[in-house]
Amino acid sequence: MKSVRATPFTIKDLLIIMSAIFIAFGVFILPLSLLAAVNSMQMAEWPSTQGIVTGGYIDPYWTSSGGKHADHYWVYTPRVSYSYNVSGVEYSCASIWRQDHQSKSANEAQRVINSYPTGMAVTVYYDPSNPSIAVLDKTEESSPFVPMAIGAALLSLGILGLVYVRRKSKAGRV
Repeated sequence: MKSVRATPFTIKDLLIIMSAIFIAFGVFILPLSLLAAVNSMQMAEWPSTQGIVTGGYIDPYWTSSGGKHADHYWVYTPRVSYSYNVSGVEYSCASIWRQDHQSKSANEAQRVINSYPTGMAVTVYYDPSNPSIAVLDKTEESSPFVPMAIGAALLSLGILGLVYVRRKSKAGRV
């Protein structure tokens, strides 16, 4: 029986694999970050109405940092319940921000809740196409443009890698 020897990876193979990985990540990250940027720009235009805080609570959950020797810990999300009226329809919501701000500190989450005491009048920003979606704070914790730039850079590097491999292959150098 004839033994089959594995052919070692060449530099060309490695460049193709790395380029494909970069393209895959870029294709995954770029549309998600574009969607986040569009949502952020749309939210900046959301109309406002007055609302009343009806309560607050901490939403805790047990999580891990991932990995083989993961650290497990509690994460605390502050929630503020409020009611508001849009075009004669009463709504209620508990979102402070569009994306949850989480903390490893229950005290920090409680400080956020304490800044919205029950009965307090608040400005509520709501989605005009779906008024049941609302926030109390339209500011974003992070810019969607950073992941957009990372996605575009990965996609570009992947494409450039494939172009490089193709040109070098035609020249017979890779």
